[in-house]
Amino acid sequence: MVVLHPHIYWSQTNNSVSLRVDLNSAENVIVEYDKQSVSVFASIERDTKKEYAFTLELFEEIDTPSCKHRVSPRAIDITLSKHSDKTEFWSRLTETTEKRPWLHVDFDKFRSGDDTSTDDEDERDGGIQDFKSRDIPDNIMDRFRAKRRPPSVEFAKMYLFGYNMMMSTGFSFVFITLFSGFLDSEIMISNLLTVHRFMKFLVITAFLEVIHNATGLVKGGIFPTILQCSGRFIITMLVVEYGPTQLLNNVPLYHLYFVWSCVEIVRYPLYMFTTIDYNIYPLVWLRYNLWIGLYPAGFILEIAVMYSSLPHFHRSIGFMIPGTNMDAAIVIGLALRLYMVAFLFGCVVLLRHMWKQRKRKLNESWNLLQKKRIKMN
Repeated sequence: MVVLHPHIYWSQTNNSVSLRVDLNSAENVIVEYDKQSVSVFASIERDTKKEYAFTLELFEEIDTPSCKHRVSPRAIDITLSKHSDKTEFWSRLTETTEKRPWLHVDFDKFRSGDDTSTDDEDERDGGIQDFKSRDIPDNIMDRFRAKRRPPSVEFAKMYLFGYNMMMSTGFSFVFITLFSGFLDSEIMISNLLTVHRFMKFLVITAFLEVIHNATGLVKGGIFPTILQCSGRFIITMLVVEYGPTQLLNNVPLYHLYFVWSCVEIVRYPLYMFTTIDYNIYPLVWLRYNLWIGLYPAGFILEIAVMYSSLPHFHRSIGFMIPGTNMDAAIVIGLALRLYMVAFLFGCVVLLRHMWKQRKRKLNESWNLLQKKRIKMN
């Protein structure tokens, strides 16, 4: 396996050097500190496993017992404590002047050596101070301004937060409406009709998540997202919309929509808070444990709904496909049978993906929770 090199962003204060290793959802993180070097190993498991590693020979010696690191969903943050005898600004990070394309200055956190602010001021500013433009040649500052895009990053976060809030609200409405039907059986059918109209909007809107993955707006496997969105689209927009009218009186369909809403009233709020880097462990636990029962139940109900629609699609409705002698309903019925076979394969892929995600996400969230408790104590 080829070991890759991550991008590293560094900054410094009088007493410490900060490294931000740009790795999303890193696992098996090992950080080793030596007298004048730091080594990092990590891996990322998504569709395939990738390993990352590097060693930095530092400009000056560091106080290894005081060094520390923190693993977040977006990066590995390392704090190197400068040796007490050498608390002065380093002219560079590494021992040699060799150019390294993966090493960058973190301008958001960098402080110039001429900065005379006190430590108390550092704490009020969160340890972050603007790097003064007079310390950087104009051409470098121009390049920096061209590359720096905080407004677009903030806009992306606002968009994702709004999208997940909208979907969370929509599925909450579906959940409450269907749940009320369980309490009063006389309104179940009318509730299902109401929910179906709303569900069509939610299912079509969910295809934005494929675009989110394809464009890199969010990190994740695009194939499982396509499987889930296309499966729900076929059920809602094809089987139910163009199938027999009895489906809207169908108990499996009622329970299927309810199972979908149970999954999403946890998933979308979790994603909503994740966009603002807010870790809520109970939500993470629910998201990566509830699916163990809900996903198989949903798969069985989807098969039941599709199977109950087959007799309708195998009867001729007199609508011929242009240029052929084939009845459209019969063709759709045959395609649906083939899809049901492929659907079983997709279920296995999706369950395996979720099982891998479960282990990784629960570990990440639990570690963040424990570190937060340690800081509070």
